[in-house]
Amino acid sequence: MRAATGPVVASLAMSFSLGVATAGLGAALPAIQSAFRLGSAASGTAVGAYGFGALAAILLFGFVFQQTRTVFTALVACVVAGCLGMAWSPVWAGFLGAAVFAGVGYGGLILCLNAVFVRWADRRGVFLLSLLHAIYGVGAVVGPLIVGWLERYTFLLVAVAAVLCGPLRGLAGSAGTESGAEPSVEPQGKTGGRARFLAFASIAFVYAGVETGIGTWESSHLTGLGYASSAAAQLTALFWGGLAVGRLAIPLLSRRLSSSNLILVCLVLAAAVLPLAMSASVAPVAYALTGLFIGPVFPALLMWLTRTGVAPQQGIAGVLVASMAGGVVFPQVIGVVVGVAGTPAIPVAVALVAAAVLAVAFPVKVRLARATR
Repeated sequence: MRAATGPVVASLAMSFSLGVATAGLGAALPAIQSAFRLGSAASGTAVGAYGFGALAAILLFGFVFQQTRTVFTALVACVVAGCLGMAWSPVWAGFLGAAVFAGVGYGGLILCLNAVFVRWADRRGVFLLSLLHAIYGVGAVVGPLIVGWLERYTFLLVAVAAVLCGPLRGLAGSAGTESGAEPSVEPQGKTGGRARFLAFASIAFVYAGVETGIGTWESSHLTGLGYASSAAAQLTALFWGGLAVGRLAIPLLSRRLSSSNLILVCLVLAAAVLPLAMSASVAPVAYALTGLFIGPVFPALLMWLTRTGVAPQQGIAGVLVASMAGGVVFPQVIGVVVGVAGTPAIPVAVALVAAAVLAVAFPVKVRLARATR
């Protein structure tokens, strides 16, 4: 069954809106701090509340509830109510409660949208899923720009956009398996299914270290190489731009590669180019190329996961949770390395993380290939 145009457009619009809200929340912290007369640490709890709601939703809707029209409607309502509360709440407690609601809507919708898109698993599958992630990335770029103009009232625009995404409910139950899908591996009992689940969660956990490691430490590395702090911050946009372009361009240019091979090739290229960032003259370009190469990895990982007999919704939920955990752990690990060896060690540390993803992913591919035979 081909994806209906209306629900797909609504999904992409919602993904963009969620990117605006998520990135906009961090950018709006100074305005929030001023509005409620808070310290910087206290205002930062808003991001924690949002993240708590997202994690709770992924666990709840990943392992308890199925995707229905009612679930989609409830999640959109959480986004609308939460964003309205963050825009208009006159008290800090109300703002935090609204952030939790918005986070629940964000986490649940991110899970459901990914689960639906991977079910359109024909040869366009990786591209379609990559498009969903790329549009989210565009929203994450636009969000802070809007916050600079509207401050926390940016969330009003997100609420309006969420209301306009009515066709999103048409996704519930609409996704089937395409005839062109790659053959999947039959589950081998609870033990085999659990092993596969843990294998893919491990890949996601370590991969998050590459993306968040660069996002967290690139600016510090460029500053250490002699760039002005403002220029270093602006140059990090090249990495995020490369990530968005890679999610769209590479799957189109490599249609003959399976999801697993695409991941391995992209990680090899990323690990090879990262050491070039040690040179001040080419460091921004090296980071941009890294973003380009790793762009398709996470969407391709979700596609690979669903073609190995793991239940899509539960599998994606586990991968998303593992990715969130990796995004917390690895920047701290790289921070310890920086404390010992200084900022010049940053690109080498991230390259080692990329090599670690390869070390985890390649044996998984070999085992699954043997199981298929």
